[in-house]
Amino acid sequence: MSTSRRLAVVAVGAGALGTAALVRGFRTRDPRLLGPLLAWQRRSMNPRNLRTAGQPGAPWAVVRHTGRVSGRAYATPVGATRVPDGFAVMLPYGPGTDWVRNILAAGRAELELDGRRYAVTAGPDDVVPAGTVSARAGVGDLLAMRVLGVREALLLRVEG
Repeated sequence: MSTSRRLAVVAVGAGALGTAALVRGFRTRDPRLLGPLLAWQRRSMNPRNLRTAGQPGAPWAVVRHTGRVSGRAYATPVGATRVPDGFAVMLPYGPGTDWVRNILAAGRAELELDGRRYAVTAGPDDVVPAGTVSARAGVGDLLAMRVLGVREALLLRVEG
């Protein structure tokens, strides 16, 4: 076997192992994986996604919330699914992330989706099992939920 073929086999194997470790980390909520992954997402992915999130046709919504300790204004890109009285946001990292804790502490936030802004509310009872809102999720979301073992969703209820 040539060197380039061996390298290709090693690269494919490493990719498969990395994917398996990622899935296992999400399913078990292993902080050794999720901590660095969440930090990378905040530093690299969120700023990119925020460039278009919330705009018409964008795949991401923006949730605007206030820091429970700092009082600072934050914007976090999320995947929001329409439900009868508002929106559901799947929580692959669980309900302990800062943005979720900020919204639950304040009881309110603003969600921007497809160019429209919504005043939304949420309380501790609005963290629900993901299966209760999965019927409205798209095929890609359902696959990700199943593979990654997403267990919770946050219901954001539209005010008014």
